Parts: sequence; C-alpha cells; structure tokens
Amino acid sequence: MEGPFVPSSLTETLRDLYLAELSGTLTLSRTEVRKRLHFDRGMIFLADSSLEDESVIDFLIRQRSLTEEAAREFTSAEREDPALPRTILNSGRVARQDLFKALQDLIQQVVISTLRWDSGEFSFREGPPGGGDRFPTDVILTFTYLMRGIRSMEGFGTIREAMLRLDRPLAMNEAVYLPLDKLSLQPTQGFVLSRVDGSSRIREIASLIPPSEEDDALRFLFGLLILGLVRISPTLGPGPLLVRELLAGDREGRERAERESSEIKAMYRSLASSTPADLLGLESSGTSEAVRAAFETRKAAFHPNRFLKKIQEAYREELMLIEAKLLEAYLAMAQDQFRTARQSSGGPEALTVNFDTLSKRKELTKTETQEHQEEQVRRAEQFYLKARDYFKSKDFYNAIQYCEQALRGSEGDARYHFLLGQCLVHNPDYRWQKRAEQSLLRAAEIDPWNAEHFVHLGNFYRAHNLLRKAKKNFQKASEVMPANAEARRALQELKNTEA
Repeated sequence: MEGPFVPSSLTETLRDLYLAELSGTLTLSRTEVRKRLHFDRGMIFLADSSLEDESVIDFLIRQRSLTEEAAREFTSAEREDPALPRTILNSGRVARQDLFKALQDLIQQVVISTLRWDSGEFSFREGPPGGGDRFPTDVILTFTYLMRGIRSMEGFGTIREAMLRLDRPLAMNEAVYLPLDKLSLQPTQGFVLSRVDGSSRIREIASLIPPSEEDDALRFLFGLLILGLVRISPTLGPGPLLVRELLAGDREGRERAERESSEIKAMYRSLASSTPADLLGLESSGTSEAVRAAFETRKAAFHPNRFLKKIQEAYREELMLIEAKLLEAYLAMAQDQFRTARQSSGGPEALTVNFDTLSKRKELTKTETQEHQEEQVRRAEQFYLKARDYFKSKDFYNAIQYCEQALRGSEGDARYHFLLGQCLVHNPDYRWQKRAEQSLLRAAEIDPWNAEHFVHLGNFYRAHNLLRKAKKNFQKASEVMPANAEARRALQELKNTEA
C-alpha cells in the first residue's frame, strides 16, 4: 500500500487499517518531513516524527516529566531509534504513566498535523514495528485520535457542502461496534448521535444546531461516516464510504430532482394556455369513465408525495395550483358531458349520464347560475377534504391554502372557517393568531349550535390568558350541550384558579 494522499483520502487509509485490524507501520511524508504511525491490529499505539521538536522526549519535557539535562543523556542514535520509548522506560528516568501520556500526545500531534497537509505520500508496511514493542492502546483511543484529527482536517469545505446536499437518511451501522457509552462526547456530538435514527438527513440535523457549532458537528458526523459507525441509507456504493463518492454527490438523486423539476415547470407553464382536455392528457372529450380515469392518472402523477422532499418544498405552490387546475378541468369536462347528454336526450327519463362529481343528479329545471353555484360548492368541498387530510398529517401550511380555496367557493360553511382557525393557531405570530380568532368566531357565528366551536374558542382565549373571554365561551358551550365534558372540566379549572 503506497501512493499520494490528500487529507480526505488519508482518513480512508486510516479507516481501512482500523477496520481490517492490520499491524504494521504507516509512513507519511512531504518534502523532507517524515512521520510514522504504528498499528497493532488496527489500533494506533506509537508514533514518531523526523521533526526535531516532535519526539517523545520533547513531549516529556513539555509535560515536565523529564528535564532537559536528563534528555541530553540520550544519544542521537537512540533518539532516531523506533524503540526509543522502550529505552526511556528501561532507563527508569520517567514514570510509566508519564511516558504513556507523552506517547498519546505525540500520536495525536502526528495525526492532526498530517491531516492538515494539503497533500503527501504514504506507504504501509505490514509486520511488527519497532522491534515488536507494544504500548497500551485500545479502540477508544484510536477513535479519539482520528476524530480529533478530522476536527482540524484541511479541505473540509467541499466535503461539508457535499454532505448537506446528500438527500438520504442516516442510520447507525449495527455491523461496526464502538462502545459509545465510554466516549467523552460534547453536548453537540451527543445530540448528533441522537438524531441518527434512520429517518433524519444531514441537512435536517444541521438545521437544528447553532451556526457556531455546525462545522464541528458536521466534522464529527463525517468521522462517524468514514469509520463506518454511521451509514447512509441506501449507501452510495458497495463497501465503506469513499470520499470521492460523497463529493460526486447523490448522482441518482440529482438527476431525479432535475427531472422532477422540469416536469413540474412544464406542467405549470401549460396551465394558462391548455384546454381541460389537454390538461388531463385527452385527445378528445371521451366518455365519462375515460375522463375520470385520465383525471386520476394525471392527479397521481403530480401528487406531492411522488416527488423528492426538497422538490415538494421548492415547488409547493406550483403543485398546489396544478392540483386545483386538474380538478377544475375534470369538473369542466364532466359538466360539458352533462350538458351534451341533456341536450341530446328526448326527456328527463332518457338522461343516464354518470356524473361522478355530483352527490345527486342535477334537475333539468336548474338555471346556469344555479349550476355554477353548485359547482363552486362541490369544488369547495373537495378543497375542504384535502385541507382536512393535510391537517391530520400536520402539514398546516397546505391545509391553510386549501381552506382558503374552499372558502372562496363557499364562504358560509362553518366547517371551513373552523378548520382554518385550527390551522392558524399553530403559528405563534400575532397576525396569524388574530386571524385564527376571527376564523373561530366566524365559525361560531355561522353555526352557533355546535358546542365544539365555543370549546375551541375557550381554549384559544385561555392559552392567551384571556380568562374572562375563555369562561364566557365555555359557558356557551355548556348551554348548547350541557353534557360537554371538556367545557364542564374547563369551567371547573377556571373556578379553581379564581379561588
């Protein structure tokens, strides 16, 4: 194993040695500098450097475990010998624990400094290094060396951007063991680990971290990915993560995002100039069954859940408008079929049109104005049902949009105002809270016999500490429905508070 390296590829080499549990010496060099890391079954236990101030003796002097006078007693040959730590230990001049501390500091210095190089050469020779000497090490120490090195690694900017672009969730790798309970993690690092749950993406985790700590958190996450403790699901390629695969990005995801984006844009541009038949993908009016089938097919093709999450977010308004226009096109074509059938029929008894969007068949005596009004009501009901589905899934933004569409078609329906108020409550902004109050009041005004309207108003006012208004609405709810348990309980709680 030998060749050139950059910091990111060096992390892969260190990872490969660690996972393969190899023993030997990794030599890293640049110009006239040479540094070595010695491995025992994949764990780093010793390091040395050609720099004058990067030897175990220098670290012992810095930690005041060895005096400069005592250090001068070691010859130049002894200083350059890989067995120098054993010579120091045998000399009796330094306590064992002090020597081990200096060795750990030296290893950490070598790892950090080489990962700060912009490039270099490496070679690995398998076998027992340093005359077979072994010094204490373990998996936790090796993990710590690598993670601290990555915290200072050169050229992380491009890796960071690639990680944030990656649109795949992260999960813990059960096949790679690390006793996480024995690690000394910073609060941010612990939080990052807690979010690796098989569903969160890197950008979602990063969005929850303060900007000042985001870089450290992403470097920590990169270290977990490189070491294989965390995996991308699905993986970018076979085997351990390669930095070049990460930098290349989620090619499949990017291509899909570009394809979906173009598809939505093309459909959105065609809304203004296309006929209802064109929007539904029909060459002619067709039968009622064909129209409905075309509508269902086109509706499914542009359903938000079919697209990537980032595409859903970027084209939220376009998808909403496309869905509304498809429904309008379907209703228009169904209405045309109904009129054609009515005009060609010999009488009311000959009318057999299957108009799926109507809850009951139109009477032939209705005027065009009445038909238009009923169509608006039916369309409003469709929007309301859609808003209710989004509300159940806690997508309040889309629920609000559909509620407003429903109200344009039927302003006098208390259910639409009530659902809109329930959605608006979830935005703490004062303006939205005021709109929520107005919507709930309007629902109670239209349908004053629904106790639930007054209960929600009471809860709304109590949340804003407007206790007198809250009590008044709970009392109204009790008047409308004396058996309403929530209203009675709320009145009792307010009574206890006053007492």
